[in-house]
Amino acid sequence: MTLSDYKKYQNHKLAEHCIFVEPENDKLKLPIYFYPARHFIKVTGQFYLRPDYPKGTIQGEEHLDKAKVFHYSKIEVIRKDIYYSPKEYTTINLSYNAIECTCARWININSTGGTSRRVFYYLEQGNDKLINADKLWKGNKHPLQIQVRGQIVSNAGYPTGFSPTKGDPKPEKVFRHTKIKVLKNGN
Repeated sequence: MTLSDYKKYQNHKLAEHCIFVEPENDKLKLPIYFYPARHFIKVTGQFYLRPDYPKGTIQGEEHLDKAKVFHYSKIEVIRKDIYYSPKEYTTINLSYNAIECTCARWININSTGGTSRRVFYYLEQGNDKLINADKLWKGNKHPLQIQVRGQIVSNAGYPTGFSPTKGDPKPEKVFRHTKIKVLKNGN
């Protein structure tokens, strides 16, 4: 549903134009990296027979009408084919922050000086043919510095496919790169 659809139907049976999606179990919930502006979902399952609320819905301050509910047993997140204009690309130099977490580990080298807050990045490959920068760190060569060309696709999110193995990593800038160059991999 687009913003114009929302405005159009806001006071005129909006629930008739909406679909709730409900996972069969907790393992099928939307992944942490899902962002509607950047991803689609493809689900397999079936609709409830009548309009309702998904299981676990808590009534908030604003009344929410019952709507179609699609109970799914399979989900696939698909990255939208978004055209990112090369005119909007930027090149940044990043240094790997070797810490024990599943958080954003890349620091903009240009932002570490002075009293300004360090800017952390998650990296997302523009295509599968590029080096996965997160796999360059072998645990013994420091500093690891790279140069990437691309653009920020989220100011507070996670890269497509991100699946933290531990902890509760906070959202950070996501830089989708189309070029990568290793500047330093050890002294």
